[in-house]
Amino acid sequence: MINCFNLVISFRSTLMLTGFLFFALSCQKMPTHTPEQLLFSMEKTSCMGKCPVYTLKVYQDGWAELLGTAHIKYLGNYQVKLSDEELEDIKNSFQKHQFFGLEEKYYANVSDLPTTYLFYQDGTNSKKVMDYHGAPENLKQLEKHLATYLDKDWKKSAN
Repeated sequence: MINCFNLVISFRSTLMLTGFLFFALSCQKMPTHTPEQLLFSMEKTSCMGKCPVYTLKVYQDGWAELLGTAHIKYLGNYQVKLSDEELEDIKNSFQKHQFFGLEEKYYANVSDLPTTYLFYQDGTNSKKVMDYHGAPENLKQLEKHLATYLDKDWKKSAN
């Protein structure tokens, strides 16, 4: 009788340990990144209305961070791992919309507009563009496309 009892306890312990290890290994933690590993970032600032306020960062290894501040589905710190296809899509979008040919600043003396700061680096070149007012259509289309990545299944970050 004691041997059966010990066998059941041993089986339960093994099952619980296996379950814990499976859970622990399935949770991917985002690695620490340096600025050189950043592929792009997009920051949207506030306005007097309900403009979404956030910072989106995507790194060369596919990890993405989202800091949602106001008027956005995800408030707080979130992360997600993008696929290789999504990374290629992002890189192709910057190329397609001729990001490196844009001015560094689009601004007019008007009030109550949100500002978009867009940064991109391709390994050779890097550029930051400020869009407050008067940006060309190709920049607006790029911003709109990159914003579609806000619809990912973001996971709350421990950071």
